[in-house]
This record gives sequence, structure tokens and C-alpha cells, in this order.
Amino acid sequence: MMRSEHTTRLLAAKDGIRYFVAQATNAPYTCITAFPDERPDLWVTGCSDESNSGSEIVRTAMNGVVSLVLVPDNYDTSLLENEGFAAVHENILVAGTSGRVPGA
Repeated sequence: MMRSEHTTRLLAAKDGIRYFVAQATNAPYTCITAFPDERPDLWVTGCSDESNSGSEIVRTAMNGVVSLVLVPDNYDTSLLENEGFAAVHENILVAGTSGRVPGA
């Protein structure tokens, strides 16, 4: 059985949400996770095996928490910014979602 190795890093934190990126060392998978500190049960993650460095790596969302996009280095974020996304890290852009995090 092949053991899957990966690394996970905290890349950013803003407005009570921490953003982690995980990458497999022996496969092309990359994941992004948003973890709201006040409501850890509302965490959201998305993964991709996207290898095209000219496109978004992964996009995911949790209603009432956040929409987030992970992009490669030197990605032109102007279209995302026009959609209402803002950078919390050079590789992570976020936008609010409708509703709000209960208890926040």
C-alpha cells in the first residue's frame, strides 16, 4: 500500500478565519482550507489536481463563511478582484458569502 505524504501550511489569517494549504508530495494534489476560529464546525476545504500554472488551482466556498480561490504564483488576479475577491495572501483571494457565520 502506498503511503500518501503531504505538507500543510498556514498561509494567512484574517477576520477570524485561518487559511491553510496542503500539498501531496507524491501526487499533484493541492488543497485549501478555511477554518473560522469562532465556528470550527463550519470549516471548508477544496482540492484539485490542477497542474496548469496559468489557471486557478482550486475554488471553494461555505455559505455564510467565505468563498476562496487558490491561485499560482504571479497569477493575474484582476478578474477575481473585479468579482469582489480580495487578497489575504498573494496566492489566496477571498470574498464574503451571503449570510453570516452563526454566533459571530
